[in-house]
Amino acid sequence: DENKVDGNPWDIKFLAMFHMSNDSGLFRDARRRGELAVPVRLYEAKLVHQFDHRWATYVGDGDESRDMTDAEKVDASKGVQPRYWLDESEGIDRLNSRSLPLQWAIGYRDICRNTDMRTLISAAIPTMAVDGGFPLLFPLAQSNLRGTSCALLIGNFNALVCDYVVRQKATGAHLKYFHVRQLPVLRYDGYSDDEQLAIVSRVLELSYTAND
Repeated sequence: DENKVDGNPWDIKFLAMFHMSNDSGLFRDARRRGELAVPVRLYEAKLVHQFDHRWATYVGDGDESRDMTDAEKVDASKGVQPRYWLDESEGIDRLNSRSLPLQWAIGYRDICRNTDMRTLISAAIPTMAVDGGFPLLFPLAQSNLRGTSCALLIGNFNALVCDYVVRQKATGAHLKYFHVRQLPVLRYDGYSDDEQLAIVSRVLELSYTAND
């Protein structure tokens, strides 16, 4: 309840970073990647799953995608192959314009169905270029403990109880900001030290699987 003084204790800020239609002039496919000064991957929601920023990858010229194999995931240097690339400066400008941190962030899949195995799918991903279909969330209330607070949010979003509530609210194919603002998210100061350690260590083990 953001009408209250303490109604948004996490001080969450949302960001839909790049839009596939409006920003398409910035994108380059694999054949035109050399036109960019510092090319970075454009992350799309379909490449991500729960706790996993390497769920899927494009193949060839980016016309088709497939799941990443276990053998590929064992290699910590192996990243996803995107469909499009952007110049790094474009992503930096968009993050800096809102005073948001660089390098990585957390988010969730916008496309969802309450008939799928899971409806709310959240993970940490590299942030230099992210499609708006994977909205990013920045918990700014604990900027000095960013890793901890982000891990707690990922754990909360991917919990079965939270997913059950999402299924009651999301009747269409998109998980909108107003849905997320209504979710049963615990306050960051509602965890004991032991609970934080138990959750953060597990989220970190599931998420921090590659060098990127």
